[in-house]
Amino acid sequence: MASNPMNSDFKNYRDIFEADHFEGQEHTSAVPVIGSQSETWKSWMIRGTEANRFYNQFVSSVLAGPFNRTAMLRALQDLVNMHQALRMTFNAEGENMVCGELISDINYQDLSSQSPAEQQLFMKRHQKLTVLKPFDLEKGPLFKVSLFKLNNGEQYMTFVAHPIICDERYIAIMMKDLVNLYSDYAPNGMVPNAPMQ
Repeated sequence: MASNPMNSDFKNYRDIFEADHFEGQEHTSAVPVIGSQSETWKSWMIRGTEANRFYNQFVSSVLAGPFNRTAMLRALQDLVNMHQALRMTFNAEGENMVCGELISDINYQDLSSQSPAEQQLFMKRHQKLTVLKPFDLEKGPLFKVSLFKLNNGEQYMTFVAHPIICDERYIAIMMKDLVNLYSDYAPNGMVPNAPMQ
């Protein structure tokens, strides 16, 4: 994957986002953009959404165990409420990152009727298409979670996000948080069966 030009600024804006991390605080707020974020906004305005798809961050993992959609949606909403970065978008002028309420969703598909080879081909295509699909920086959300049912009780989960809200390290942390939150709602549910990639 191409190097993310925003990595040098990542810690700074992550710290700003996570300053409003605690439960009970107001979820609607705004923070000034930093230099690399401003450049991303200008690029988006000049070249359109296609300009901002090339550094999207992608993490995936194979999980073992039954899938409970209701529990996963609750866990994903908890994750969004926990990590302010997932609720961030640009305002219309591109001067601030706006943190608002967000109702989360997950893309779920059952691939269990396909052969292992067909599943692998589907997942490779999914990764390519998902990583290259541009995000709308003003409307959001700037992330997407997908989960695919495989054979032998396994699930394949992917988490992709725009680099303006996280880098590869942070997205891996959020995906682990999602699995842990899910286990709270479904104690006998999925657990990691392979390292995150």
